Amino acid sequence: MNKSVPNLSHRGFVNDIVGRVDLLLSYFLVANYSQTELYYSKITSLPYLVKRFGEDPRQLVSQVQSSLTTYFSRYFEGILIECDFQYLDRIAATGPYRITIQITALDQNGVRVNIASELSMIDGTFKEIARRNNEEPI
Repeated sequence: MNKSVPNLSHRGFVNDIVGRVDLLLSYFLVANYSQTELYYSKITSLPYLVKRFGEDPRQLVSQVQSSLTTYFSRYFEGILIECDFQYLDRIAATGPYRITIQITALDQNGVRVNIASELSMIDGTFKEIARRNNEEPI
């Protein structure tokens, strides 16, 4: 059975694969590491990772990939997370950078979804988020 993702909106639990991937990624982008006492230090949070590793994009993408793999593995039969970064000024190779997150998720029904997000980091803040997705049966 596919695991539903809880949602506090009128939708309740989200069951479709695209909705689950999108919602989990959204939670990761906005969650606060210390937003709960009960699950303290168990929250997967991009803002927390940026706080810890934002000055070192290589370390940041490594931590993002590891955290998302663990997080998404709880909800999908198969998961592949790929993260990379690129400086906006490729010649200087320093300063603002863009992180690309590619997620491929497989549910128990054999449906696969691919979602890619690009996050532009400028002055320690994500200024832009672009997302595209593609659902396809295997």
